[in-house]
Amino acid sequence: MKTPKPYHLRTPHDQEIVRRRVVQQLSRGTPLAHLARAHGVSRQTLYAWRDADAADPRQGLVRKPKGRQSRLTPEQLARLRSLLLEGALKQGFPTDLWTLERVRQLVRRVFGVAYASRSLWYVLRTTLHFSPQKPERRAREADPEKIAAWKRTFARKGKKGAGGGQNPCVRG
Repeated sequence: MKTPKPYHLRTPHDQEIVRRRVVQQLSRGTPLAHLARAHGVSRQTLYAWRDADAADPRQGLVRKPKGRQSRLTPEQLARLRSLLLEGALKQGFPTDLWTLERVRQLVRRVFGVAYASRSLWYVLRTTLHFSPQKPERRAREADPEKIAAWKRTFARKGKKGAGGGQNPCVRG
């Protein structure tokens, strides 16, 4: 017989199902010690589940949210995501690079919510699933046509002597 997954390793939804099942078994007269051992919880926990169900049969065994609730609603978070994907230029910033400070300014301006850098970073990473990106560095003076011509010459001649000793990519 397959042993069930320990209670603490189950998903919150599965934990609620276990709590409801255990309370039903308690009401049928199943011994407390047997249930505690079977589910890997203490007898005190079983008493707490039973009392919570007796106090509020509909919501007593529902998982309570942990931690502070987000200051932005799910709709606002979706809007923030779309604003970020539109780009920083479209939001009035001088370059198209998003920094944490720029995102903070955007959130403050659009939603009227002030976030600390660390909190906003957490929202971006865990809720919106953004990851840090480094922009590709390019010289401002680079001429794409000269770069392509230099690469063609370099590929034809090989490493030695290609390009005549000077790099024509940078205007001087």
